Amino acid sequence: DRRLTRQPFTGELTAGKIRTAINDAVMSVRSCQQPDGSIAGNEGQTVLAALAMLAAGGDPASDSQLSKALDWLAGRETGNTYVRAIRANVWEYALRKAPDDKKLRDLLEKDYKWLIGAMNAEGWRYSNSSKDWDNSCTQYGVLGVWAAARAGFEPGDQFWRTCSAHFRKFQNADGGWGYTAGSGSTPNMATAGLASLFLVFDMYHGRSYYSAANPRTFTEGDSAAVLAAIDRGMTWLGRTG
Repeated sequence: DRRLTRQPFTGELTAGKIRTAINDAVMSVRSCQQPDGSIAGNEGQTVLAALAMLAAGGDPASDSQLSKALDWLAGRETGNTYVRAIRANVWEYALRKAPDDKKLRDLLEKDYKWLIGAMNAEGWRYSNSSKDWDNSCTQYGVLGVWAAARAGFEPGDQFWRTCSAHFRKFQNADGGWGYTAGSGSTPNMATAGLASLFLVFDMYHGRSYYSAANPRTFTEGDSAAVLAAIDRGMTWLGRTG
């Protein structure tokens, strides 16, 4: 195991300590890269590692390790919802550094279309052939489409209405969410439900605005229901410890 180890930081939390921790984590990820560009030879680990490197400020144009990881990912025809969704975020992050890169945009569009095609009436499961759903895969599906939307691929209002209906329908009576319908609330799935509803509000309802003709923008209808669900979810999450 070539990964770095470090004793936990002590004392006051500072921006410098946070930056050091991020740098250490990126170095640990880099130490696991294989000659073919993958991280530990695994799709899931490579896509997460690439996203981490990009989010930490990496630029493929000047970072040969990151560029090699992206090339490896570009050549993978995966049927896994998690990988497709996270990879969509990878391409969107990379496009921030090179907004005119047609290859990156085409790769993002390909994953976006796969995600839209894999979505069923309620959400996503592990592959595009699945007919059922779970809230974990569904949240990742939403995150992948959100990445595409940030880059200009518009899924349409019906997409966000479907996400709104799903996460409100399957919110548990206690305010949290479970892995599937009827399963008990967990912090993981509560954050998944909340993150998805925040995106519904930002990407769909947030486009509305107050006017004399529309004085109750967020106090009735679906937007009010989303805000109420978020409030219940935040209350449950805050009480879980």
